[in-house]
Parts: sequence; C-alpha cells; structure tokens
Amino acid sequence: MLQRTINPEEGHLFYIVLLIHAPDNDTIRAGFILKEHDLSIKIT
Repeated sequence: MLQRTINPEEGHLFYIVLLIHAPDNDTIRAGFILKEHDLSIKIT
C-alpha cells in the first residue's frame, strides 16, 4: 500500500490510469472518496 501525507497548504499532482471497456453510448463516472484517512476512487 502506498502512503503519503499531504500537509495543509501543500499541493500534490498524481496520475491514475484506468482501462475500462464500456458499451456504446454509456457514461463512465469516477470520483474520489475521502473517509477519515483513506482516499479511494469509485467508478460507475
């Protein structure tokens, strides 16, 4: 597991690569979820 602390007033840039196959005319949405100290991504 990768862990990094980002301090207040500090920015950080990162990339996420996703390979998803979706049917035609279908929308894929993604969003970050922060619960306490855990950051995850939800894809629908």
